[in-house]
Amino acid sequence: MPAATSLLEQLSGIVGATEVVVAPEELRRFSVDGKVPGAVARPGSADEVVEIVRLARSDRLALLPAGGFSNAQLGNIPRQLDVVVSLARMNQVLAYDPADLTVSVEAGATLAAFQQTLGAHRQFLPVDAPSRGATLGGI
Repeated sequence: MPAATSLLEQLSGIVGATEVVVAPEELRRFSVDGKVPGAVARPGSADEVVEIVRLARSDRLALLPAGGFSNAQLGNIPRQLDVVVSLARMNQVLAYDPADLTVSVEAGATLAAFQQTLGAHRQFLPVDAPSRGATLGGI
């Protein structure tokens, strides 16, 4: 992993300084099985995600995508955890045609917010999430 200052600067250059978390108490919220990431980046667009992945590839960083982080303890335990990529800011409905029953939505949208959008047209997504804060990307 590159030096923490360099990583912070590089991530800040991609998503903006206010969208990179490095405070230890906040990073612990994103730990998985005792592994605490070196940083959490909160991209606001697919282009920013692409740049984070490019950085990770060039510096051989281990990324973990995260939505609401409501059930992060389920699944395989990562061998390495350098950067959590929080998709919480990517929470918009991009396109919705209720008559055609088609929708494009970003991964950080919560199921609750999505159900509300659909409910305005008497529609719903028939899934039951284990957590109220669950995101569509996590589900």
